[in-house]
Amino acid sequence: MNIFPSYKSINALTLILCCILFSLSHTSHAKKDASPLTIKGTTKINAEELIHHVEQTPDLLIIDSRLTSDRTHGYIEDSISLPDENTRCSTLAKIIKRKSRAVIFYCNGPKCGRSATATKIAIRC
Repeated sequence: MNIFPSYKSINALTLILCCILFSLSHTSHAKKDASPLTIKGTTKINAEELIHHVEQTPDLLIIDSRLTSDRTHGYIEDSISLPDENTRCSTLAKIIKRKSRAVIFYCNGPKCGRSATATKIAIRC
C-alpha cells in the first residue's frame, strides 16, 4: 500500500508526526519553534509508524499542519490541510466528529513546530 503517491520524492519532506486521541473545544497559539521531544498525552511517530497506523486504524484522520502552499511540494494522500495558524477548537470540531477518533498531525520535520502547535491546541480542546 503506497500512501505517498503525491510525493515526487519521499525525501522531499521529513515527516515527524504526533498521533493523539483527544476531545475538542479551546483555542491558543504557540511558537513555531522546533518540535518538542514530547507532548503530554501524545505519541510521536515516524514515517514507518505512520504506515503501520494507516494499515491498522480504519478511521484514522491525518491533518497537515503546514501552510497550504507547502502542499504544492507534496502531501500525504487523503490528509486534510489545516495549517496550525488556523487550528482552533471550532475548526477541529468541524473535522473531528468523535472524541475517540485517532488523529495524526504532521508538518515538515523536527525543525518544524507546526504539528506540535496544532497538537497542543487539540489537547487543550
